[in-house]
Amino acid sequence: MVGLIPILLERGDPQGRDIAQRLARIAGAPETLDALADFALSPHGPDELRREVAYALVDAGRLPRGQMVQMWVEGEQHELMLFGYAISAEPMDQLPRRAQKLMERAMSALNDQRLDEAARRLQEALEILPDHPSLLQNLAVICGLRGDEERSRALVQRAVEVDPDYVIGRCQMARYAVDKGELEEAEQWLEPVIKREAFHIPEFIAFCEARIDLELAYGRP
Repeated sequence: MVGLIPILLERGDPQGRDIAQRLARIAGAPETLDALADFALSPHGPDELRREVAYALVDAGRLPRGQMVQMWVEGEQHELMLFGYAISAEPMDQLPRRAQKLMERAMSALNDQRLDEAARRLQEALEILPDHPSLLQNLAVICGLRGDEERSRALVQRAVEVDPDYVIGRCQMARYAVDKGELEEAEQWLEPVIKREAFHIPEFIAFCEARIDLELAYGRP
């Protein structure tokens, strides 16, 4: 079967290709993963099946997560980034009860454009949890809405200094770098984010926004 797998993937009918890719994934041997990689990056077979195989190979570590690869889509080669991420709608880490209440009130006020109240609630929460990244980030949003870009950037910078793995902060720092034309710096901010395997929805939104800005700056709409 190992010898038949690449032949079925290239020339088989839909059922033959499906059986071949399932057997190759179950085997997980280097030669079967190589056959799957060749198939995923080839023009053979339906786009949907090759895309499914490509994401399975990302999970297996055979194709690079978050890097550009050449894949065939609708009969043409395109440079695509293979995400292969798990996106979770579960709530992000809860703050201690009093700080969480203040945060929720701040977000409600922010949504209603009551910026002074939102800032005040966040400052009160920061008295409970000094330098908490998400509190600093949301205060930075308010500063940005007020036009105080310098303080906004300083708060985001502080958030990622406190927690270098803070995804939303790293993505915002990348967008600041793009604004300055420092595209290599933006790549450095996003590099550890790209390698993650899972995101909460707000984190993934922030990552997509930052990556879109960067791609546009490179002239790759």
